Amino acid sequence: MRTFHLSFLIALVTVPALITDASAHFRGHSHQHHLNRRGAIPTSEARLRQPIEFFQVFPDSSFTMGIGGAVLVDPGVHGLDQRLDQGLGVDLNVGVRLNHYVSLHLATLATLHPDPQAPRDDDPGLLTEVSFDMRAYLNPESQLIEPFLQLGTGISEVARDGSASNTEVGASLHAGFGIHVPIHRHLAVTATALYRPTLLSAKGSEDQKAMPHLLTGTVGLTVRL
Repeated sequence: MRTFHLSFLIALVTVPALITDASAHFRGHSHQHHLNRRGAIPTSEARLRQPIEFFQVFPDSSFTMGIGGAVLVDPGVHGLDQRLDQGLGVDLNVGVRLNHYVSLHLATLATLHPDPQAPRDDDPGLLTEVSFDMRAYLNPESQLIEPFLQLGTGISEVARDGSASNTEVGASLHAGFGIHVPIHRHLAVTATALYRPTLLSAKGSEDQKAMPHLLTGTVGLTVRL
């Protein structure tokens, strides 16, 4: 599972660059291919044969990549109180802003937690999650603050006391809100607050199974490619 998360992190970093390069190459190649020998504007027949590009369907779309710090809190409702304390970590995501109102994101979250049952203090617990989220922007024309609602789902893993053998895996849902504050044409500060009920299938007795009601807050930078 940890190898999968590491591979997913690498994919998050490399995919946007590959998509951007491929899109630029396709645009240039498509334009040159449909020009006739005199360099005239493509004929109507050539236009009909030309494949539909992503940016033709979503003309206002753009790719995004974000990274930020995260804090995870267990409010004590069927929570991780016997597993992990609250922790700090990092949130990394890539996405596509389809238009002014909607964006889609693939993300990973990793947070370190003191484990009250660990034999040593230097054996923290680790919570990681891979998720898919959608954001709906409430005031996309704003030049100062863009509030948004966020919904999503993911797969979570809780590893206690630094041991891979003491690991629980489960599914989670996300619901919350956030703000997007543009500070440059291609750069913005993004903050989110999400409620994450997570169903864990523990390796243990029935009373060790739980559905933690977790809260996460993140603040970071978003680059618009």
